[in-house]
Amino acid sequence: MNLYPAKRIAIHSKLSKEEIQQRLSSRIDSSEGIFNISNASRPFKGKIFENSFEIYHVINRKNSFIPVVKGEILTIEKNSKIDITMKLSPLSLFLLVSFSLYMLFLIFQTLFTNPATSNDFSGMIMIILFAATYALMLNAFNKECRFAENYLSQLFEATN
Repeated sequence: MNLYPAKRIAIHSKLSKEEIQQRLSSRIDSSEGIFNISNASRPFKGKIFENSFEIYHVINRKNSFIPVVKGEILTIEKNSKIDITMKLSPLSLFLLVSFSLYMLFLIFQTLFTNPATSNDFSGMIMIILFAATYALMLNAFNKECRFAENYLSQLFEATN
């Protein structure tokens, strides 16, 4: 399990760049709008560019830690290589950093500001809450990364 919410993979495919773009465009909803509603035939939303794409998985439930999947399609002889980077969205990353700084501030305040009135037990509770929340976030992020990796590997008929 990654301790930082980012993942890089490479998918090798026997498909041409055009076939990859065609398959990807048939699975991506490129419409603009506020409401993201999951569609079984188009489980991703995003944009396809000439040699790259930027997508994210659309789900009906709340999960702020869905990775933004950025891919670059490279042609190698008759085959293709897709370099994929999965990261948190900027808003989710901002929320994660803000939460972490706030929790670290509370831990520091509990443990070190007035040792006579605080006890080590309250500091341990804060550390456990911080670790548990961070672990839940990483679990949600890594689960969605595995889904995207498996789905794209099947879609592109991965050879590795």
